Amino acid sequence: MEIAIRASAKSTRCNAIFMLFIAFLLGCAVNVQSAFADVTTLTDDNVSVKYGTRYRYTWPTGDGITINWTSNQVSVSCRLEVSGTILSSGTNYSLSLQDSAGETISEITDPGTYYYVFTGINDGSDGYDGSVTRKLIVPFLTKDSLSVSDVSFKLEEGKSYDDVTVKVSSANNKTLEKGVHYTIKFRNSNGDELDSVSEKGSYTAVIIGDSRFFDTTDSANILEVPVSVLDPQEPVWNGYIDTSWYDDSQDEFAIAYPAQLAGFVNLVESSNKSFSGKTVYLENDIDLGGDLSWVDSGSGFFQGTLDGRGFTIKNLNLNAAGFVQGHGFLHGAYNAEFRNLTITGKVQSSAMNNGGFVGQVNGGTTFENCTSDVDVTATGRYAGGFVGLLYSTQGEVKFINCLNKGSIQSSVASFGGLVGASSYRGVQFVNCKNSGAICSTSSEL
Repeated sequence: MEIAIRASAKSTRCNAIFMLFIAFLLGCAVNVQSAFADVTTLTDDNVSVKYGTRYRYTWPTGDGITINWTSNQVSVSCRLEVSGTILSSGTNYSLSLQDSAGETISEITDPGTYYYVFTGINDGSDGYDGSVTRKLIVPFLTKDSLSVSDVSFKLEEGKSYDDVTVKVSSANNKTLEKGVHYTIKFRNSNGDELDSVSEKGSYTAVIIGDSRFFDTTDSANILEVPVSVLDPQEPVWNGYIDTSWYDDSQDEFAIAYPAQLAGFVNLVESSNKSFSGKTVYLENDIDLGGDLSWVDSGSGFFQGTLDGRGFTIKNLNLNAAGFVQGHGFLHGAYNAEFRNLTITGKVQSSAMNNGGFVGQVNGGTTFENCTSDVDVTATGRYAGGFVGLLYSTQGEVKFINCLNKGSIQSSVASFGGLVGASSYRGVQFVNCKNSGAICSTSSEL
């Protein structure tokens, strides 16, 4: 395609920058920009416009521009500068969106082929002639472009669940709508098809995309996701994280179930709830099962009081890796208190700062009448039965009547029975003991 461009007599040669943004509701954008060139025609590969001057921008080569579907609306804007002067849409040029039939539309609601038409406006005295049409392809969604969350439901009497959260993972987590973009059925372990789930157990959610948005002729686009209905009062942790008990206006909380304890750690590490000025009590022993890896999902610091009342958190199982430092029952503590508590289990980590109770302490923390029977195995620096690293002078750190029984195995330097390492000299140990094996394969020893 080649279209001639007429320049007005008042035109002069100058440099300019032209930017075309195709902005989808979720922020998907294409920015097209290049330099001037001495050309006077519009072509498919080098689209050039002469507005009393010579200007060129390059559209991506190929059949057309391809953008994944992200919402039910597309908005278009155009900015044209000539010699530093911004031309006006509606006065100097127009930009329109057309469907495959050539009809002008204001939004895109389905995948398909569309066209953008850029047209100069000539008022008869000093305007711009010419137009160019470019293709826009909005392809079908595929299974690989989706992500599904909320696949663990809380068992409640009389309550059923008939949906999961489906998002376009490549489009700023755009949430799709059941009944519009997809339908869903559930399948139990016997293969029976269900409209909803309400009883404790494991299920499969079968998500089938609507033909407007998915190529339904391809069976590979059917998404199947495991779903669990979990009892938050299960005596052994089943992976459910229950935060429903938390009320920010309260100062004391009693925890009786593993799901509540997982919710406590999740609130501290991922929801910026430090529990400063608050106390959490255990009402009984809590069994974390030893099979599922512990929450360890963030980097928040606990600043409250955890009082075990003589009970035990048993069968902690934590596997940690990556660049986040600080792993244990809790990530970190600052101005906190741990009292009358025993923790048993294991921590295995390739990251830094690992302990049975807390990965790292930033001062002002007390451990009193506590026992750690957590086997800590670390390939990263700083491993201890209670704390991996004490690294600040922000108040005294005290260990009173504390015992470490867990083994400490490290392949690097800086490890110990109660504390792996400390940059703070004001640590107090009162009537404390280590009876766990300590060994290392570090060449730095």
